[in-house]
Amino acid sequence: MIQRIQSIYLFFATASYVLLFFFSVFSITLEDGAKKVEMNGWQITTTINAEEPTVETEIQILPLVLLSLLILLSLTTIFFFKKRLLQQKFCRFLLLLGSGFIVSLVFVYDNLNTTFTGEPTYHYFIALAILPLFLFLLANKAIIKDEKLVRSMDRLR
Repeated sequence: MIQRIQSIYLFFATASYVLLFFFSVFSITLEDGAKKVEMNGWQITTTINAEEPTVETEIQILPLVLLSLLILLSLTTIFFFKKRLLQQKFCRFLLLLGSGFIVSLVFVYDNLNTTFTGEPTYHYFIALAILPLFLFLLANKAIIKDEKLVRSMDRLR
């Protein structure tokens, strides 16, 4: 059934990945304060505070693709509640894909840090990239527990 605990874990993991589209993960402010570089889950926004503020946006392909895949696959994994073994495999794959997304964020951050010299700041929303990994582990554990319960009931019949 869709109201099982693993579906709730997967829903919250999907919601946190969706929030990464909108909130900034980290930013770099240059020494003179004239330029600020921010990154959310898929794009880099550069704001130049001169007389007239100008905003430049650069889309990062790898984090965008990984984030989109994570959202779509974790949302579809919720609806595999009748096929628990397939849902368990998807949870493991999502865990691997989520780790790859974090690595891509670190790679982009390192690239930004070498390009711009300034004071880097991590925002609280960086937890939105890490939290789903724990939720995928909890969902996988709940799926295993559910499968054991179903198999034990089949033995009693």
